[in-house]
Amino acid sequence: MDFQPSELQKAFQQGDHVKVIGGKYEGDTGLIVRVDTHCAYLFSDLTMHELKVLPKDLQLCSDMASGVDSMGHFQWGDIVTTE
Repeated sequence: MDFQPSELQKAFQQGDHVKVIGGKYEGDTGLIVRVDTHCAYLFSDLTMHELKVLPKDLQLCSDMASGVDSMGHFQWGDIVTTE
């Protein structure tokens, strides 16, 4: 089947679990709650807020952003001091 690259586009559906791979929310993951013509709205696993993201900045994934640092000590929102 022959087609032009400009004819390709990503397609997501409500209920897809995705990871943000570019833009303001890069690295976040969430569940798509609705899709419009030019954007997708997802419910963030990390912040529990609705995010508006362009489909070009999304990819399907099964991982969840945990908000825990690489050492496993702190979570997002913790108050941390250095001594």
